[in-house]
Amino acid sequence: MNVKQVDEKEKIKLFKLSNEAFKQYWSTTKGNYDISKELAIKKLTRNILLAKEVKLRDKLDRLFAKRMFQYGNLTIITQWNRIIEVKNHTGGRKYGNWHFDKEKYIRLSEQLGIMDHKFAHERAL
Repeated sequence: MNVKQVDEKEKIKLFKLSNEAFKQYWSTTKGNYDISKELAIKKLTRNILLAKEVKLRDKLDRLFAKRMFQYGNLTIITQWNRIIEVKNHTGGRKYGNWHFDKEKYIRLSEQLGIMDHKFAHERAL
């Protein structure tokens, strides 16, 4: 899956989510302690599409199709289109020279049916 090229009319293919990564996500990110797995998948898929991919140094990881994405303080690791690990780095530092694209965030949230995103109130006005 080429995570950077998503056409507005194209249906977004959702990543799968391991139980361990789901637990890591809801237990370490603000406001997600009672999130459903379905909504977590949509949010994490959106975040991956907005993230900066970081090249893994370990050849074995690359051989086994592991990919790492930085979304602000959140590191998301995938393997074969399945999210296998989520790390939230606290302290306010943004990793990987990542830039937040607000318009793409809003568009992807709408495409994925995520109604509780942080800019939802702006679209309602």
